[in-house]
Amino acid sequence: MSRKRLLRLGDVMRSICFSLAAAALAAAGAATAIGYLAPWWPKADIPNQFTPFVLAVAVAGLALMAGGARRPTTHLRLRLALAAGLAGLAAINTLPLRTALATTAEAAQESADTLTVVSFNLWTGNRRYAEISRWLLAQNADVIVLQEMTGRNREPVLGALGSAYPHIHDCGCSDIVLLSRRPWIAAGGQPRTDKQPAMSWLTLPDRKGREVRIIGLRPRYINDPVRYAAHYDWLVRHAGKLGDRVILVGDFNATPWSWQMRRFAAASGLRRHGTYAASWPSLLPMVLIDNLMTTADIKSVSFRTGPFLGSDHLPIVATVGL
Repeated sequence: MSRKRLLRLGDVMRSICFSLAAAALAAAGAATAIGYLAPWWPKADIPNQFTPFVLAVAVAGLALMAGGARRPTTHLRLRLALAAGLAGLAAINTLPLRTALATTAEAAQESADTLTVVSFNLWTGNRRYAEISRWLLAQNADVIVLQEMTGRNREPVLGALGSAYPHIHDCGCSDIVLLSRRPWIAAGGQPRTDKQPAMSWLTLPDRKGREVRIIGLRPRYINDPVRYAAHYDWLVRHAGKLGDRVILVGDFNATPWSWQMRRFAAASGLRRHGTYAASWPSLLPMVLIDNLMTTADIKSVSFRTGPFLGSDHLPIVATVGL
């Protein structure tokens, strides 16, 4: 290929890089701007669920700008404005990630008393009961918190787990069931309505006799934005009434960097375990909407997601230090 053709090809590639960088600016800018409307427009919280990806688009745009750096000097001001816009968007989208990191639980140094909790949204259409039960038993957890429990899956799953987990709390008021190896000293629950999320809870004593309350949670998903926002409004209002020592776990239907989760974390003072994992969608996990949060005195030992078990969620397994 002649030098002239090579130079022409280089110009074409730089032009493509420049155009893609401009597209990245438009896409990341639109997502960021919409996300900031979430306090007033609940559905605007959707882009916030994917903040790391918005940040990645802005950074990719900056990288493309480097590829198109040798555009003619007549476009210098345009290039500088484009680069500044992308850099600004990258900086803005790091803020929710930093906030999420700041509300992440501290790692446990050493703890003689640990508690392992498994949380799993089975999905109402799931029929892989035997596989689910085998995997749950293999985790040897202290407490299992199951969501989307129906009249169809309750009997086969709870029947398979009953011998290892004889203390089953099913309030009958929601689709959440808690299973414990040890007897609890108190338990309760509430249904999911237009104004409040589904919750079910039990209280266990630790080895020192101190009480810890384990709460299974399932608010509405964001595709129903009015009830989604109402459920997080309820959680924010009742944040101080959840208990003195709390493990709040389940399908939150919100990621750590969403507006609703950030304001709930700020209101409650709860600390998140497993901030940078991913549990949904199960076949190609991108975001973490199955969370475990605790009061600050409960430290993090480990957090991981489990395998695909026929649900649109992956299960999560967390060990905490009491």
